[in-house]
Amino acid sequence: MPLPAISSGLMFGIAIPQHSPHKLKRSIFVEYYVNKSNLSGPNPASTSPDLAPVAHPRAHGAVTASMLTLLGSLAAACTCTSALAQAATANPAATTTPATAGSPSTSTPSASDLLANDPDVAAALRISNAFKKVAAKVTPAVVNISATRGGEALPSRPRNQQQVDPQEEFFRRFFGDGGGQPGGPFGGQPNGPMRTPQSTSFGSGVIVTSDGYILTNNHVIEGGREIKVTLSDGTDRIAKLIGTDANTDIAVLKVDGTGYAHATLGDSEQLSVGEWVLAVGNPFQFSQSVSSGVVSAKGRHIDNSGGPRAMYEDFIQTDAAVNPGNSGGPLVNLRGEVIGINSAIYTRSGGYMGISFAVPSNIAADVMEQLQTKGKVISGWLGVDTQTLDPKTAESLGVPDKKGVVIAGVIDDSPAAAAGLKLEDVILEINGRPTPTPLALRSVVKLLGPGKTVPVKLFRAGKAETVSVILGDRAAADIKAGEIPSDSNKLGLGLATLTPAIAKEKYKAPALRGMIVVDVAENSRAAQIGIQNDDVLVQLSGRAITDIASFNAALQDAENRGAARLVVRRGTANLIATVSLRD
Repeated sequence: MPLPAISSGLMFGIAIPQHSPHKLKRSIFVEYYVNKSNLSGPNPASTSPDLAPVAHPRAHGAVTASMLTLLGSLAAACTCTSALAQAATANPAATTTPATAGSPSTSTPSASDLLANDPDVAAALRISNAFKKVAAKVTPAVVNISATRGGEALPSRPRNQQQVDPQEEFFRRFFGDGGGQPGGPFGGQPNGPMRTPQSTSFGSGVIVTSDGYILTNNHVIEGGREIKVTLSDGTDRIAKLIGTDANTDIAVLKVDGTGYAHATLGDSEQLSVGEWVLAVGNPFQFSQSVSSGVVSAKGRHIDNSGGPRAMYEDFIQTDAAVNPGNSGGPLVNLRGEVIGINSAIYTRSGGYMGISFAVPSNIAADVMEQLQTKGKVISGWLGVDTQTLDPKTAESLGVPDKKGVVIAGVIDDSPAAAAGLKLEDVILEINGRPTPTPLALRSVVKLLGPGKTVPVKLFRAGKAETVSVILGDRAAADIKAGEIPSDSNKLGLGLATLTPAIAKEKYKAPALRGMIVVDVAENSRAAQIGIQNDDVLVQLSGRAITDIASFNAALQDAENRGAARLVVRRGTANLIATVSLRD
């Protein structure tokens, strides 16, 4: 078929690659001609233009049916465009011809009208509009957080002291007594005190009350001596730290004032896998950035062996883009509710790889309430070892629906023991919430907190029954705070014995040995190097710490040397810090 002149219609082409298992052999080039005689009528999109395939001299091989379908769709789109162009050319002043009496309207629809009337496009636009509304609602409540660490003056010592700290002497010789000029690497002043290195971390947060309470991550502000919050309008505020919980990686801040734009906390329990979510934050300090994705999974456990991070094990997983700087920002649903606080990413490159994790909003809300009212987080304790109920064990115990957790051990003098829970009891629910996994059970108990009487639904001896349990406090039950008062030693550390039960239950490390930090005196040496409550002191100046006697002996040796080197366990990683003990 000969090709008509371009002016009498529309011709377009597409190169279709033809593949082999080994390499690209050749391309098929197919041209289609659309006859303009078929463009008449009030609705060009409804016509069926004559499509005449024309083999190009370079063509090789056959055009498949799927190719024809694709080309037909392209031709239909081009037909509409051609009709609009011709109408505009014929009458530049208007695209609508007034209808005469008794004659039908000859209005030519615009390209945007044609797209808007397409049901698929309309559905996509509705989703896009939902995203826009959510972003507009939430972003004013999202803040940038910067935490300044270090810069504290180290304890000085008399010049005539015979013993010299080699590290201090090195910096004194090269930077002077102050560790450098003003603004230098150690922030010192000439002839002033030596100071610790200074650094600043950046992250995100979300205002959740009109009077300025902010949720963020513990790791964003951890160790910060000054925390600055930048609001969405660019205004800076100095924030007060209300409290932190390293186990959930949640921190609560407060800025003075009222009337702040704030986000609403949603119910993370109602979140479903596959649900659309938006992540809002300040990645790489690009403020008020919004990314979208879906909930990929719930109840995720993060392998925390690479460093000190949250020990909580019920994260929301999403594929919404989260990068460094997003930490502490909100994860929101399409109702504009905060259903998570972005906390971590899985990465091999240092950036986003499609997997990120958020602390559920229900956990964040509970932590915030406890920090506001008690100043610390106290988790509930049941006192059982459990495991997932596998099908064979469920069948042998006669559990009908094969769901629940089976008790593999009951800790002596625990709330579970007091309530009469037994080995091989199957816990089906606690406080009305199903417990399909040990993780689910621990999460519910943590949220409920100590001192509460809760119903526990069991399956025992072939039938279901319910018992009441008064939840306990792990720390109150096994830690006698002040075994070593913080004001009794030069480090300013209050320590308590770490029992095997606590090592297993609280730290998930049965072999862990040491002493638990229960108090850090303000402005003490321990505070200067960032020691926190719930850290475990493992070693002091090379000596293993297991009890009061070992601590006192190691501290005496450290005082004789003039410096103490501490090894502490935080999360699943060990941290090492050294501090001078010279007055």
